[in-house]
Amino acid sequence: TKGRQPFLKPEICEPLHEYMGGVLLQLGNKPIQIGGHRDHVHALFDLGRENSVAKTVSELKTSSTKYLKKQGIDEAGWQLG
Repeated sequence: TKGRQPFLKPEICEPLHEYMGGVLLQLGNKPIQIGGHRDHVHALFDLGRENSVAKTVSELKTSSTKYLKKQGIDEAGWQLG
């Protein structure tokens, strides 16, 4: 999370991880495992042939930020890089 802010409460983590898995599928990747803690997320996935890691991570960050903001988490955001 941006600034390692612990805004990922347990009740949002599971739906967020499921959402991120769906984003990965839509991008042509195969999610294997997604998890994390209150201030970070790990995503293990098979990268699709047409994708780059940079583009996939960028899409994942953008999509998940929008998802979190729709859930009322206004401080949502990810670190650069």
